[in-house]
Amino acid sequence: MMWHIPVLWLGPVALALLVVYVATSLTLHKRLIGRLHSKHQVLWLDLGAPTLWDVILSVRNRPQVSASGKLTYFGWLSARGYADLHDEVAARMGRQLALHGWALLVPVAVLSLLVLGSLQQG
Repeated sequence: MMWHIPVLWLGPVALALLVVYVATSLTLHKRLIGRLHSKHQVLWLDLGAPTLWDVILSVRNRPQVSASGKLTYFGWLSARGYADLHDEVAARMGRQLALHGWALLVPVAVLSLLVLGSLQQG
């Protein structure tokens, strides 16, 4: 049996989940970039000295390789470069970011099922 949730509540709930997702994602990126800058400066420079603004401005386009052929911050994350740092704090943040994208899938699936259930009952 599906719960009957008023469809009007789903919009605000979805918006709240999106705000929490974006805030936690940006916080993780900021902390990881800060860690790279302070503890792994050579790597940080090799990745193009990424900043939080770089993350924000590349929401839709996340290049893996720069124009000069070097790995970018997003390419480094995708290649799980954080696992090679021998820095447990940075590795943990990298793993959290890797799982973070999948974490959005669960609430979206639940909301979709609630919407479908509400529409079928209504």
